[in-house]
Amino acid sequence: MCPCRIRVALFGNRDVPGAAYVAGSPLAAHVAQANIAAREKLTADTEHVLRKYMTNEGLSFPIAAHLLTALARKGCINRRSMMSDTEG
Repeated sequence: MCPCRIRVALFGNRDVPGAAYVAGSPLAAHVAQANIAAREKLTADTEHVLRKYMTNEGLSFPIAAHLLTALARKGCINRRSMMSDTEG
């Protein structure tokens, strides 16, 4: 199991609208395809849930990140497999 650190993310703006939070998420493209009523409901629900994470400093909530680093052994990289079709 990979070690994971849980830290606190702080967004200094106390007026973070739910729409901005949703627009910055990986689901933004899917949300954009929803009808206006559904987007407004999602925005309102998001703002409601985020309210409990508001502090005097802004939006603050716990977040975990999993990072992976890797090293390739010399001679193990196949350059041809790394090139795009346009490179030849």
